[in-house]
Amino acid sequence: MRMAGGGVCVYIDPDGRQKHEAQCSRAHPYACPRPSRGAARRRAEPVKVPRIGFLSADVPAAISDLMEAFQQGLRDLGYAEGQNIAIVYRFAQGNMNRLPNLAAELVRLKVDITATGTTRDV
Repeated sequence: MRMAGGGVCVYIDPDGRQKHEAQCSRAHPYACPRPSRGAARRRAEPVKVPRIGFLSADVPAAISDLMEAFQQGLRDLGYAEGQNIAIVYRFAQGNMNRLPNLAAELVRLKVDITATGTTRDV
């Protein structure tokens, strides 16, 4: 721990990175609250990237406009594929009999939500 100006305690880890900062009294710098070990563990956990399953009865080329609109809608909400969201695409290629297996595959992959889009009557 070292005392920074203005009555702020700054805790530095052995690698020199700032770990915690708190207001404290200049007269009693060691009275500063220390970060809990639980808080350090929570910060160390990797951030989970949400995964969307996208299921369609079509071939990708048939719904390219729909997919672009879907992706643009996500971008408008602050999501960028490959950065803070992942999209798992599955296409039945026009074969409706494949849809149940493709849907089951998305379930096995544990996507967070499934979106669908098609130009066909299903």
